[in-house]
Amino acid sequence: MVVTNNPPSLDPWSLAAANSPESLYAWGSRGQPRCWSKAYTARTYHGHSYSPVAQLNTFGKTMTMAARLNGPLGKWLFLGLAIALQVGTARADVVVRNPSEMDGDFMARVLGHSSELARKVVRSTELASGKVTLIGFVNAEDNSLVGHLLIETSPGRYEHLKFPSCEEEGGAPELLAVFFARTVNGGGRDLAVLCRWEARGAIVNGMSYSARFYRLKERGAQMVVEPVADMNAKFQTDDLVHSNEQGKWVQGHKAKFKTVADIKKLLTKMGLKQ
Repeated sequence: MVVTNNPPSLDPWSLAAANSPESLYAWGSRGQPRCWSKAYTARTYHGHSYSPVAQLNTFGKTMTMAARLNGPLGKWLFLGLAIALQVGTARADVVVRNPSEMDGDFMARVLGHSSELARKVVRSTELASGKVTLIGFVNAEDNSLVGHLLIETSPGRYEHLKFPSCEEEGGAPELLAVFFARTVNGGGRDLAVLCRWEARGAIVNGMSYSARFYRLKERGAQMVVEPVADMNAKFQTDDLVHSNEQGKWVQGHKAKFKTVADIKKLLTKMGLKQ
């Protein structure tokens, strides 16, 4: 088997056409193959040989979606599901804050004391036209990360918005940071998170990183949280070592970013003043 550090960028539909109807395609919840060393059958494609589906879990991340993508029905089913996974809107529930409650206590009461916050609650006035907003994230039962906003609409009254964030990738994501970043020139800063997943297996080890950006919008009388999808797709990276044919560990992909400072440097290089 040939191991390559620079696999080609492969479109799922061209892959489906290139392989037999018996082939099983596994895709990560980010909407792309999570690792070039698995997820494909033992075939040569564009000059590269990939390991068989039997090694699907060697990367240390269980695929969250596996389906046969043969024929138009499979294509549209996959596309529809991918779009649904990107939807980050939610209805707002109105909650009342007790006068003596601290930010963290208030968030914990709203979420239920069995929900453990992944990071300390963040208070901001940047997201909702100057309104006080409390921001919290918890790991859900399905090992995904879920965001919660408590937006003060009048003294002591808050709207509660819930939205999906970093997905399960063979385990719960580790939330490294909650921050704010400008993703369009001339606009305000958006909410952002930095997540990390451990990648550990027989032939690949390391970490995967992803930054997710979210924008709060008003739709009539309702506020919604929407992912900045085009930007989210650009901020995914891996820091990996892999075992070569001689069984030695060698450097593979190097992460483009690992910290909030790294992310803001990349955004600045894109012409987005932070």
